[in-house]
Amino acid sequence: MGEAYFLRAWCHFDLLRNYGGKDASGEIKGIPVIREPITPEEFLELSRPSYDETVNQIIQDLDEA
Repeated sequence: MGEAYFLRAWCHFDLLRNYGGKDASGEIKGIPVIREPITPEEFLELSRPSYDETVNQIIQDLDEA
């Protein structure tokens, strides 16, 4: 299980590094971290969390690992 949490953290880190960035207003945004199945409609309504929220999710996975 520890390896699975680490790999999820690594994948989210890589996604954040490649696709995180500033939005139109200049605020730094992260990537959505989805931890349960969602419907296509729910996916379309997702907003990007802040950079800090995404980093905290990655750190939580690393702590679990």
